[in-house]
Amino acid sequence: MKSLEELYNYYFCSRGAGHTELMKKGSENYDKKFILVVGSSARPYIKNENLNATIFTLNDIASYKLRGLKYPIIFDNSAMMDLFIEIADEKKYLKDENMLLNSKIELLNTINSVLRDIVEIDTNRKNKKTWLKRLSNWIQRVVNDNNL
Repeated sequence: MKSLEELYNYYFCSRGAGHTELMKKGSENYDKKFILVVGSSARPYIKNENLNATIFTLNDIASYKLRGLKYPIIFDNSAMMDLFIEIADEKKYLKDENMLLNSKIELLNTINSVLRDIVEIDTNRKNKKTWLKRLSNWIQRVVNDNNL
């Protein structure tokens, strides 16, 4: 992920350096069909001056509109920035989800440990049916309270 962070920082800090101009000049000299991916916010400002270019946004790509096509692809600076933001959001979501799952695993391990201790201590208990029913109710409450 370090390389993605560095690329994001580079693109963010080098706005106005000529990324779009380079892309335009390079694509003007390409005489075959190609795909140009632009950021959603940039789409209204992009004019399709090159008849060989098929313009897509990241939303178009997410809608599977590239399927069946087999052309070279080029990304505008705005699309790269949108991609980096999407990746960062997904990374945060996965990190948060991982923390939540780890806490649930820890809770289950604690429950398991407590149950082993209880069973070991109460193996000679006379009223096991009532005890097991109360234990079952307690486990169900813990599971429900923690969305397990």
